[in-house]
Amino acid sequence: GSDSKDDRDAYCYDQVFDPAKASEAGVLDCVQNATNIPASLKEAAMVALHQRGYKPDGLDEKECLLVAKPLDGSDWTDEEKALFREAIFEHRKDLKAVAKKMNKSMGNVITYYLGSYKHSDDYRLLKLVCQQEKEKAEDEVPDNDICRLCREGGHLLVCDSC
Repeated sequence: GSDSKDDRDAYCYDQVFDPAKASEAGVLDCVQNATNIPASLKEAAMVALHQRGYKPDGLDEKECLLVAKPLDGSDWTDEEKALFREAIFEHRKDLKAVAKKMNKSMGNVITYYLGSYKHSDDYRLLKLVCQQEKEKAEDEVPDNDICRLCREGGHLLVCDSC
């Protein structure tokens, strides 16, 4: 297309697996066929295989665990957790915006949100703030179709039963 070299370089990522090199070394399917590596660590095994120059001898679950980055946020620093709290309050529950601000994957942010954050006092505070904002927004929007006292419908200020 019309992307310049600088534009393309801005989207470069570390290569974690090279199918051509794996095929050349005769180990393209060794990770998928390995019985000593659980399915949840297959991706980490591919990264480990790449790091060891496509030499599979001795590749096992223990080595894959060393390469695997936990998704649950257990490896997050206190600064990253503080940034998450700041971002979740700023963007409310827009986890895509939170992930972008933190430069983390959606999976990582969602797993941390559901596994850790949702059980915290900060979550309860966020929930309370969101509820108060919702109630305030409902009170500020003039709606002639709902009675302010009983919330029944109709074109009115107060319904007949109130």
